[in-house]
This record gives sequence, structure tokens and C-alpha cells, in this order.
Amino acid sequence: MRRGTNPPAKDKISTSQVTGERTIGVSSVSENVEDSSLSEGTALAVLVQSLAMYARQRNYSVTEISAATGLPEKVWRSRFGWRPASAVPALHNLLATREPNVPHSLLLAAEVPLSAFGPLAIASFAAPNLRVAYGMLCRFRALFTNLLQTQLIAHGDTTHLQLRHPADVLDGGAAAEMGMLLLVRMIRSVVSLSGPVVALHFCHQPRGSEPEKTQQVLADAIGVPVHFGRDVNAIVLRTQALDVRLNTSGSVDMATAEQRLIAAVSVIDPSWRAETLREAASVSVARQEFLPSDLALSLRLGLRALQRRATAQGTTARGLMDAARRSRAEVLLLESESTVATIAAELGFSGPRAFRRFFLRTTGQTPSAYRTTGGERRA
Repeated sequence: MRRGTNPPAKDKISTSQVTGERTIGVSSVSENVEDSSLSEGTALAVLVQSLAMYARQRNYSVTEISAATGLPEKVWRSRFGWRPASAVPALHNLLATREPNVPHSLLLAAEVPLSAFGPLAIASFAAPNLRVAYGMLCRFRALFTNLLQTQLIAHGDTTHLQLRHPADVLDGGAAAEMGMLLLVRMIRSVVSLSGPVVALHFCHQPRGSEPEKTQQVLADAIGVPVHFGRDVNAIVLRTQALDVRLNTSGSVDMATAEQRLIAAVSVIDPSWRAETLREAASVSVARQEFLPSDLALSLRLGLRALQRRATAQGTTARGLMDAARRSRAEVLLLESESTVATIAAELGFSGPRAFRRFFLRTTGQTPSAYRTTGGERRA
């Protein structure tokens, strides 16, 4: 703790120490979560919009944001419609590259509306306690992302809410950090018990050149110990907090909330969504897993089941993996100084010639030509 400062209240996330602005309390939620009508698609849109507008407030240009996300301004400014999951880590990486020592996750967690959780926010404010809310999160997590893995592990007086998402490798854990801070904010807004959260564990390392300072800023702001480099991301809760009745005054009861969630799921089967398949393929490629069988395993599907789902989206399992490899190749060619041979090896090709043939077939340009033209003439 810094000298001459008082510890922040336990029900607040304080950004005043790093921004010079007011301390932001989480007990008063400005957005009307109970009346949220967000669908499974718009939850991600809200998150992308919030990240993009945060970048604009920090004087990032429209061109920079559009280049990072691959989305035109009118799309990333909107709260509705489908968004590629890759837009989130792309924006986090944009922020970290220019301002590596700014605690973006902390600042964003205080600004992003809780409605970014979509219909799951409704359940959180309608559930009788955190344990039931967690059960709803597990049951309907596909409304936000099918790839999120969660687990409650009891350790006597404390319980660890563990969270894993394979896309963490794409942004160095920045999205996980912001998401967990948002969850802390949500938990503190509905649990009347003093100090329901006792610690945060992150499996990544702090970004930037001042890791110890970053760690201390986070700890000071949320008022609990923060640990990096752990085996798994976890919010450490007081076990007692899981069964305390939530302090909510929302007009939506549990039955109504569940009906809304079921209706949102029934709009479209999440396991068949094209964006879920594309997201999973991108993650597999980032982990240097290039076979359709690798993709099937990550989705916990048999290869034939994956082929059926891909066919329903007008593609094939191989087509999904090829598209993900092509997208990753484009990024590496434009944003890194790696040689074509190095990129070929990173993407699992037998050599530069095989990579060249693949890239020419899928983009209409050779890797060298694509890098020279900045991708402007992509077929």
C-alpha cells in the first residue's frame, strides 16, 4: 500500500489512484441490467464497442481501431449484431502496444457496462445466491462464449472460481484480466456480505516494463491481494459468500430470467454457430494445432460431428482450419518482421514453398507480395 493513501472500500473498484478521477463504486449499477434484452450476439458487440470507445477516449484514431478489429467504424460503434471474437484480443493488443504500462483492464472494468455479460447479467441479478448464479453461468455460458471453462474448487473457508479460455494466448491474458475484474464488480454489487472476494489469481504475467507496479496498482484499487503467474485464473471467494442471499432489487424473478435465457439459447443452437467454429479454429491455430481433429477435440466433438456442423455453415472442417491459418498468416506478414520461412514454420507448413502455394491459393497473392502491398489487393 502506498504511503499517505487510505485503502479503498471493499465494495469499490478504485481508479482514482491511477487516473486522478473519482472512485467508482460498484454498489450503484447505472445500466438497467434487469431490462436488458441483449442476445448472444450483442453481448460481444457491447464488449467490442466498449473497448473501441475506450480507445477513442484515449485518442486512438478510427483508422487504428478499424485496422485492429477488421471492422468499419459504424460496426464497432454499434451495440448490436455479430462480431468476430478476434476483435477483443486485437483491441487489447492495440492498447498494450502503445501504452504498455497503463492498467487498461482496471480502467475498463470500471467503465464497461455489466450488460456486456448479456442475458447472464439478468440471471446474476435474479438468482437467490452466488451458487445458483454460478450454476446459471455454467448452463448458459454459450450465450457469451462456448469456449469458457469454469470450475468451483472449495478450500475450506475459501472457494476458487476458476476460469479458463483458450483465447488467453492471443492477448497475454488481458481479456481474462478485464473479465475477472468485471466479475468482481458484479459480485460486489449483489453480495451484501463484507469482503466476498479475498484474492485474485492470474496465470499470465503483468504486461509492460513495470510488472511490480502494475500488480500493486491492481491490488490497491480492488483492495485484495493480486497474484500473477499462477497455474490458473481464479477469483478467490469467501465460501460463506456463495450462499448468502443476494442484495438485489430487480423486478425480474428467477423463473422469468430463466425463460429469457432459454429463449435466447433457442434462437440458434450455439454449437452450430459459425462464429463459434471460427473462434475455435483461430484458437487452435494460435496454439499451433492445425488438424481438423485438433479442432474437434477442442470443441469436444467427434470429427464427423464437426464435419456436419461445418457443412451446415457452408464449409468444411479443413476449410475452417485453412481460413484460420490464412488469417494468422496475414497478421504475421503485416505486423511482424518474421521471415516468410519463419512464418511458414510457425503455421505448421513443411517449408516456404508449401506455405507460398497455400497462401497464393487462398488469397491470390504470394506472401511477399501481400506484405509489400499491405494486403490491399487481396483477392
